Order: sequence, then structure tokens, then C-alpha cells
Amino acid sequence: MFNFKKMKDMKNFGRYLTSLLLCVFLLSSCIKGSNVRDGVGYGLLAWGGSNGFTPVLKSPLGIFSGSNVIALVNNLELNVGDCYVFSYRIDYDQPENSASVVETNGYQTITLIDYVMLPTYNFNSYFPDISYISSDEIPLVKACNGIDFFEGYLFMAQVARHPDDWKLTWEINYDPDTMMPTEEDGQRYYDVYVRARAQSKSEKTTMSELTYTNVYYVDDYLTLAANQERKDNPSATQFKVRFFYISDIDEETNTATWSHDQVDFSVEGFLDTASWY
Repeated sequence: MFNFKKMKDMKNFGRYLTSLLLCVFLLSSCIKGSNVRDGVGYGLLAWGGSNGFTPVLKSPLGIFSGSNVIALVNNLELNVGDCYVFSYRIDYDQPENSASVVETNGYQTITLIDYVMLPTYNFNSYFPDISYISSDEIPLVKACNGIDFFEGYLFMAQVARHPDDWKLTWEINYDPDTMMPTEEDGQRYYDVYVRARAQSKSEKTTMSELTYTNVYYVDDYLTLAANQERKDNPSATQFKVRFFYISDIDEETNTATWSHDQVDFSVEGFLDTASWY
């Protein structure tokens, strides 16, 4: 069973959850008793429930709420519209978790044990100069070390190497004029560029590989790509997205080596009947 009481601060808890999520990307639970479970999930805090005004955690595991979720929102400690990774406990013997009550309420009742807000970024539809390397640029080990899509967001595990007390900010960009698509060796690719920069640095020099779980709103982008792929090839079932990232910087010449990770997405999963072209 996960012992969250051993987490001494939110920073350590966040790293613990990130590591845990990677083990199963991103789902995990363990049985406490016959009908009581502890689990870890991720998702979006939104308005929901039968009245449409109950704060709920929308997760691939289900839709959750509870008295302390509501209290945290009322106290402005949780914010509707933000994404979270969270630990929780659910008792299936509670009357609130009977099938009929869950259907009526529109959510399962949980006790929220702990949580960390995940940083959320937009896809930027402009293309910066990839030859320009800023002084705070951080090379990455992996731009995409695990991925899931939910409620219009990509939940991505990303790995960087730097002293463990530095703080990073992230961005992801694409060029709308050239993304439709890039063709190489008979393959079609939709290219995006991931960059990380040091928001704050310390005097530490010991380097560590650190995994981040970042969230990117990509629904519009993936819908656009899926519709373009189906337009150009009516029999297409997948489209390929390449996540380019700086894997090395030559400090003498201030030039970057670009690498990429590739993810294949289902065309059907992102098609929109609206006309994007």
C-alpha cells in the first residue's frame, strides 16, 4: 500500500507521484481491504455532477468528487480548470458509491489524500528560430517518455538533466504553414518542437536526470492534423507526430543537436466533422 504520510513536502510528493505514474503511465491502485482501495490518478478539475455545479475530478479512472474536494475548491486550494495528479481512497461499501447513487450524482465519492497541480501549457502556433539558443536553454533526455490524451490534453512525461533544485519552464511550438505535413522517405510527419528553459538556477553543479509530468492542450492541433491526414488519404488510420527537442548544446559554438521522439495517433480518435480546410 502507498504510504503517502512519508511524503515530507509537496516537491517530494510530486516527484514520487511522477515516478509512480511512469510505472503504469499513468494509472495505479492497490487494495486496502475487501472494498476499500487507495489509488493514484490524474485528470482535470471541472464543474459537473447532476447539477452541473459540483467540482469533480475527471479522470480516465472515472469521475470523482467528495466532501474534501468540495472544501478545497471553496477554500481556493484547488482550482477548476487546472490539471492534477492526485492520491485518493474510495470505499465501495459506502451508500454514496452504490451504482444507483453514482448514476444520480454523476460521480464516485472519494477521500482526496493528496494532490499536485500539473503545469499546463498551450501549443503555440508560431515557429521560433531553432538555430537560436538562449543562455537558459536546457537540453532534454526525452521529450516524450510516456504519453496519454484526456479531455483535450496531452499528459506527457519528459526528462531533463540538470541540478535538482533548478526550476524549468516548458514550451511547445509548431509552424502552421509547414506542419501539413512534412514528407520524408515516403512518410508523412506532423512536427512540433519542445523546449525547456531554466526559470531559476542555483550554484549546484551536480547533474541529475529528472522526470517531469507536463500537460499540453492539444485538442485543436490534433483535430487539425487528423482532418488533414484524412483529407489527403481517405484510408489513413494513423498520423505521426514527431516531438523534436534539443538533446545537446555545443557551448563553444552555441549550436544545438536536435533529436525527436515519435508518437502515432489514431485518425478516427481526433476527426471533427467541422471543416478545418
